Amino acid sequence: MWRLRLAALTVVVCVAGTAFADVMRLRWRGVAVEGVAPPHLDKATESHIAVALKQLGTELSSSPPIDAEGGAHCRFAPGGKTASCVVEVVHSSDGLRAERKADVPFHDAEDLAESLALLVADMLQNDLKDIAVPAPRPEPPPPKPKTNENESGDVNANVNGNANVNANANVNVRKRRALGPSGLVLEIGPSVVVGFTGDPPVYGVLLRGLYAQGLLRVGGALSLTGTELHRGGYDLSFVRLATGPRVGLGIARRRVDFDVVAGPALLLIATDAHITDGTHTHADLAFALGVRLLVVIAAPLALIVGADAAVALSREQVVAGPQQLAEFGLGSLELTLGLAYHR
Repeated sequence: MWRLRLAALTVVVCVAGTAFADVMRLRWRGVAVEGVAPPHLDKATESHIAVALKQLGTELSSSPPIDAEGGAHCRFAPGGKTASCVVEVVHSSDGLRAERKADVPFHDAEDLAESLALLVADMLQNDLKDIAVPAPRPEPPPPKPKTNENESGDVNANVNGNANVNANANVNVRKRRALGPSGLVLEIGPSVVVGFTGDPPVYGVLLRGLYAQGLLRVGGALSLTGTELHRGGYDLSFVRLATGPRVGLGIARRRVDFDVVAGPALLLIATDAHITDGTHTHADLAFALGVRLLVVIAAPLALIVGADAAVALSREQVVAGPQQLAEFGLGSLELTLGLAYHR
């Protein structure tokens, strides 16, 4: 397999090397990894890319001036020999960007480094051929006397030629995407809800799903909690359900994600006194505001810590004659610690 990749890389760089005469300088940021990477991967990748760039008329440089910048991000499954990699090259002057995604099987660091170098060479040869490494312009022909009709025809030909060049240069080249990641996060964890006016604490589980696109967060939450207590000679049971959509903002830095979301919520509190006609369900509208901290422990799993504050429109009171047995006030706070699936 490695011999085939080496042969393919040689063909790419040899063909591309004859097409370009200008020298550009590319800075390689390295390989960001998730999971356990083979030893010495960064050093091997830089070495193979340097060889490929030399054949393309490009220098690998770590100091200014820089014409383009490249890097890779690879995710390694535990105990596997396949890496899911995203390789990109960005043109410094205008932010134009080329990207390759591939699941790369490998035996060791050298094997994976050859594959990454092949992807970089392919982008320089195809995606950024007319942008990152411009071909030398031919010398203009000597001027010849022309009639007005011929001059008009030449102008139209030049306009059409420039349009074709610009159209070809934009093939497979995309602008930078918005800051931040995109993906889906599914969370589950035990939770406790406490009030601020002597409410009995209730315990249960919180489920939440969020979709992230850049800084935007959109999703929903479902909280199901309950408790039992004995007051005033009554055995009381409570079940609390809160659910609703969530919209907000978040930031992500490598293995850490922090979100702030808010939205309306439907709040249901069911009470059972275990006597005849002793059941009651209270429905209310609330507004919820939540914060969450996510830390990746072993992709795609992460640890989450969250807090959700809710303000209801009315309070729920349980009374027996003149005696008040329990009360759920307007404000409450739900705390959770659980796990998340981050994709």
